Amino acid sequence: MRVVASNQGARPRSPRAVARRRAALACMLILPLLLAACGDEEEPATPTTVAATTTSSDRAPGGGGGSPAAGSAVASPGGALTLGDLADRIDAAWGGVRSFRSVFLTDNPSLLASPVAAASPLASPVATGQMEIIREVVLPDRQRQIKRINGSEVAEAIVIGDRAYVRGEDARELQGDVDDDTWVAIDLAGLGAFAASDQLLARLAAPIASPTTNIPDNLRPQELRPLGPVAVGDRTCQAYAAAATTDLGGRIDLTIAVDDADLPCFVESRSGTAGGRETFEAFDLPLTIEPPATSVAAASPVGTPAGTD
Repeated sequence: MRVVASNQGARPRSPRAVARRRAALACMLILPLLLAACGDEEEPATPTTVAATTTSSDRAPGGGGGSPAAGSAVASPGGALTLGDLADRIDAAWGGVRSFRSVFLTDNPSLLASPVAAASPLASPVATGQMEIIREVVLPDRQRQIKRINGSEVAEAIVIGDRAYVRGEDARELQGDVDDDTWVAIDLAGLGAFAASDQLLARLAAPIASPTTNIPDNLRPQELRPLGPVAVGDRTCQAYAAAATTDLGGRIDLTIAVDDADLPCFVESRSGTAGGRETFEAFDLPLTIEPPATSVAAASPVGTPAGTD
């Protein structure tokens, strides 16, 4: 594995910059974290109904297949389908899932670098920046994740029960100056502030659940706008558009696609220039996930990352 980031020479970030970055991260982590963070407000925002005019949800979301042309939404047969209806269908189908693989992709360059990588060239926004997290899961509690930035693998993580093993860029967030191939072991409960500062770590700390599990009550009555069929791998899926509001008042456009078994094909969120999509490529694969042969324990208790708080 080639790790290209380093914590040497990292400069502390200002509290304001960190707050902006965390707010952006909260709106990038797809529905389970996104809606839990953006829908659970002291005074829930009034549900937003997506207008019929062209928005980012009207267009073909990038990657994983085509979408109807802008403005070509089709009528919903048998009455309006709400976000809560679709979530219930996906959650019910998810109950039969035993394993899956997914790919989370974001093209927002300002979120590519973790705090410890501030001195790396990756920390500088670049027009072609792209982060990818490939995830393999064996339910109920095993997963493997690989993080790539601009096509280069920078971190890997394995979870077995409540124990996480991380190497590469994210291991240095936990343990400081460790080499590229050293696995750092930590209890998931000990991730603490680290989970708020890095997408891979945040996804490790989140429960393995249906991507629509945490939709808040105030968004469930929202009527979805059908976008028609989309091709995702070898599946033909139906796509739907919705919207939510962040706790800062910003709009989040959501696109959810499901197959004929009500399993998710992809879930996409976008707020301004920040956006991400998780594509579910396969279900019930014969996967085997085991802990690394050797690892070192993270410092206990895990401290707060420098420059994060």
